[in-house]
Amino acid sequence: MTEKRLALIVASYEYQDPALRRLVAPAQDAEALARVLSDPDIGAFEVQTLLNQPAYRVNEAIEAFFADRRRNDLLLLYFSGHGVKDEDGQLYFATSNTRRRLLGSTAVWANFVNRVMRRSRSRRQVLVLDCCYSGAFARGMVAKADREVNTGERFEGRGRVVLTASDALQYAFEGTEVKGEGVRSIFTRTLVRGLETGEADLDEDGRISLDELYDYVYDRVTDETPHQSPGKWAFDVQGQIVIARSPRPASRSIGLPPELRRAVESPIAWMREGAVSGLERMMREGQEGIAQAARETLERLTGDENARVSAAAARALGMETETPERVRKPIPPTVEGPERKPDVLTITSPIHLELVRVPAGEFLMGSDPAKDEDAFADEQPQHTVDLPEFHIARYPVTNAQYAAFVQATDHRGPSHWQDGHIPSGQEEHPVVEVSWHDALAFCEWLSRGSGKGFSLPSEAEWEKAARGTDGRIYPWGNEPPDETRCNFEDHEGTTTPVERYSPRGDSPYGCADMAGNVEEWTRSLWGANILEPDFVYPYDPQDGREDLKAEGRWVVRGGSFGDSRRRVRCASRFGARLDVPLGAQGFRPVAAPIDFEL
Repeated sequence: MTEKRLALIVASYEYQDPALRRLVAPAQDAEALARVLSDPDIGAFEVQTLLNQPAYRVNEAIEAFFADRRRNDLLLLYFSGHGVKDEDGQLYFATSNTRRRLLGSTAVWANFVNRVMRRSRSRRQVLVLDCCYSGAFARGMVAKADREVNTGERFEGRGRVVLTASDALQYAFEGTEVKGEGVRSIFTRTLVRGLETGEADLDEDGRISLDELYDYVYDRVTDETPHQSPGKWAFDVQGQIVIARSPRPASRSIGLPPELRRAVESPIAWMREGAVSGLERMMREGQEGIAQAARETLERLTGDENARVSAAAARALGMETETPERVRKPIPPTVEGPERKPDVLTITSPIHLELVRVPAGEFLMGSDPAKDEDAFADEQPQHTVDLPEFHIARYPVTNAQYAAFVQATDHRGPSHWQDGHIPSGQEEHPVVEVSWHDALAFCEWLSRGSGKGFSLPSEAEWEKAARGTDGRIYPWGNEPPDETRCNFEDHEGTTTPVERYSPRGDSPYGCADMAGNVEEWTRSLWGANILEPDFVYPYDPQDGREDLKAEGRWVVRGGSFGDSRRRVRCASRFGARLDVPLGAQGFRPVAAPIDFEL
């Protein structure tokens, strides 16, 4: 199902209360925000605007706005006007009919807003407050009414980001008089400028994230009015919230991560060659600016003075090249063994899912460059790992299986599913454009529906399932891949059905599609640097690499339909951003030993 982008803008600047009338804020800011958010080329929000409406209408509109939403709907609520804090420390938002002596019945109570937001199914909520705060308490009255609004405490909630123009009281009501010197907020005006001009696209990748927007607004507001400090609070937000597209053209180079730029500019040839795989990956990530920058950098590297660098860049771009002369090591013969049928178990609820048993014991993990000339440094040293028995899905999760999950949970479907529908004829293709969080959510649903404990496989579990115990290079043995064993090097140009290359391309345990087609998420952490992992070999599951609450890139395995033979080897590993669903990333679940009758 397609996620929605919805905004409710509430602005009050005409008040019946004489005291409030003295603190008029310009209405043009709210109207300008509505315009830029609803622009299909920038915000692409469906916008509803309430100007100078009484409290009961505003309350009703807010409750309706957050009701009946889906988990991945992006909801933005904006308030402009007065925020009034009473003598008990309670915060209210003033409306046209607000009377400061009757706040409970004539204003919008912050607790009501918070409760409505908490009850909403959406886990992507943005609350923007451009309020001139005041304290409605008499001279000398102490108590709960301190000099701060404490916005973060009032509006804490899962999947929520709160932005404020200020978090301090600017006025105090004393009797019938208003005391205090207010600061005219330039918050919304600056916010609109950042979106409308694209200046808030700080990394120039063609998208404006909420973090970028806040940083842009904070710097410009504090430069112009030092007494006003915008605030931001984020509560358990999964992934990055993109608030708008930038109307500016994406930058040619600044979108690349600093470590990748340094590697490209290095005088050391092997570092430039090592950067090519990262550039190739970023070229496929789908973010306009970064993809453009990566492609242009690869094009430049095709003219590198080093033949290996230029050849690697050309291959990444799909150009025909002559491989630099080198002595090729003989490929070890394919490991042959007695044919055996896979030990398959099947669950039928909540979906039909075939699992193969991987017995307990040791296996060889990683690569030995003496035996595998394509070995990457991050796969070394080759070492022995001992694992308990586990069961892993025989095939990657298909579109049809993922559709059952989406329908049952109202979870967001992949963005390329038009109107929530699987592309015609691709029901048995592996699902793609799923983030790491999407994959984990599927596993949680699978666990609830089956009564078994499912998760993503660790790197070690994935690799053992792919290669068995003998250290083979590919799932089928040591012979290079071809078009009868796996989908790679863009021979097909897209994904293929998960059973297409089975059993010829299967692993020793009967797992299919573990080389090419789609690279698969694991629950093992790579680290922050795209070029080299923070977690190296030997593999140690106790060193933090399997901490699901950690931040950074997560390991993907197996390579995809567009990857070279080097990337579809069993030992090849790469770190992907957990919040960026790509067109070549899928997954397969893993479970602890399962004891039931077939």
